[in-house]
This record gives sequence, structure tokens and C-alpha cells, in this order.
Amino acid sequence: MISIAIRLRNYLYDKNLLKSCKFDVFTISVGNIALGGRGKTSLSSYLAKELEDFRPCILLRGYRAKLKGPTLVKKGGSWQDFGDEAFMLAQKHSCVIIGKKRCQSAKLAISMGAKVLILDDGFQHRAIARDLDLVLIKSQDLKDRLFPFGRLREPPESLMRASAILISYSELEESEGRFELYKKPVFYPRRVNFRLIDSLSGEVLNLPLKGEFYAFSALGDNIQFFQTLEKLGIKLLSKIGLRDHYSYKNFSLPGNGPWITTHKDIIKLKPREGLFWLDYDLEVPGLKEWIVSKILT
Repeated sequence: MISIAIRLRNYLYDKNLLKSCKFDVFTISVGNIALGGRGKTSLSSYLAKELEDFRPCILLRGYRAKLKGPTLVKKGGSWQDFGDEAFMLAQKHSCVIIGKKRCQSAKLAISMGAKVLILDDGFQHRAIARDLDLVLIKSQDLKDRLFPFGRLREPPESLMRASAILISYSELEESEGRFELYKKPVFYPRRVNFRLIDSLSGEVLNLPLKGEFYAFSALGDNIQFFQTLEKLGIKLLSKIGLRDHYSYKNFSLPGNGPWITTHKDIIKLKPREGLFWLDYDLEVPGLKEWIVSKILT
């Protein structure tokens, strides 16, 4: 039944029987076909940085945000007001807007001068038209099943409506997926320039560090975070994986430290000695040039 409902909904949008709002600005959707953990937010941030000459604005739903949209996310606010991912993005980008109704968020962004809209987690949100659909996947997604029997939000055949396929965490493992079957451009995002940030002083520390650490995170894919730390040569005393968007209410740090977590998690915690978070840069060879060529066409 789930599969039939998904296919029917997509068919209605494909045939324009369900209408999408469309705006006279270039619109890019960043999404996936699985349940979280594919690096959508990092890619949205990368695009906002690389396309800053086009005055981009990132639009998110604002998961569990106290404030209702459309609302401009303020850097000096709180993560509870805007949602963790939106608040994290606002630390780096000037135009981040939350709201369940993306069409209303788009109108606000355009009124503020945005010339490019970036829809974070927008592949399934077809109520707003887009010029490009960038879809992040891992090779295992091609063999998975639809939720609740697997972790897919849509069947792999949905990749046919993607503009390009991006392989998540390509620096961790070589992809074995047969992506050429979909006849789409394929790009390989890689996280580079890893460093640890001291939560208390803001000092940037080079890797690897001596000693053993407690690692914890609340992501869509905690395993990739732990794998990354180990690949960086960081010795771990324990690995604590929490559910995505965990609030850290009444959470106690394990042991006596030191501890390592992520940017998405650190914004919910009080700075303290021995608490670090992992930062990095994202590079996606060829993607910016490909997108700019589409914008200027």
C-alpha cells in the first residue's frame, strides 16, 4: 500500500494533476530516498557557500521548531526555536528560513533578495517546483526496501526524476552501486580538512590527538561518524549513538572525558573542558561548475 501511494502521488505531480508553486528564481532541491543520514545538511551548506554570488537562501521545514514559519533563523536565537539543523546552518549563512509550507518560505526569501533557493530535504516535497534535484544516496540504498520493511522513503526508481546523483561519504568507502543505470551525472562529495574544535575556547586542534575519547552523536547515521573518527586515527573508549534530533535533556556525559561529538550536537550542549566537536570542509569536484552552467543557461 505504501509503495502504491508513493507512486500515485509522484504520478499526479508528474502529470501536473497536483500543482507545484513556481518562482522566477533558480531553485535547487537537496534530498535523498532513504531515512536520513546521507549528508543533506552539509551539502546545503556547501551550496550556499559556493553560490554566494547568487544570493542563496536555504529553506528547511524546521524539525520540532518552537517557532512557526515562515521565519528567518537568527544566529543569536536558540536551537529550540528554529530546530537543530536550521540553527546550525544559521551560524554560517545569513539567509536560512524555516517553515512547513515551502512556498510561503520561498516568498519570504525572495522578498529579502534571494536569487537562488536551496530546499534542504526537498526531494519528496514536490509542492514547490525546482530546477535541479540533487539526490544523495549510498550504494546500499539500491538494495533496500521501503519503510517500514527497510529504510527507503521512495523506491530506487524515483532516482529517474533526479537531476544528479551524489554518493554520500565517498571518502569512507568505494561505491559499488550501478548508478550508470539511471543515466544521470554522478558526483562524489568528500569531507576534507578535518579538525577538532574545543567547545570551551574555540581553539582548533590538529588531528590525530593523543589519548582515548568518548564519542557520541545523534544523527541519522551515527555509524559513519564513528567510522570517520577511527579512520582519522582517534582512539575511542566508547561509542554512543542516540536517535536523530535528540534534545540532550537530562543527558550526562559518559566517564570523565575527553569527549567528541558533532556540530549538530554541540549546539545543544554547554561548553566545558574536554568537550570537542568534529569539523570539516566539503568538496564536490565539478558540482559548482555544473550548477552555475545551469543557472546561467
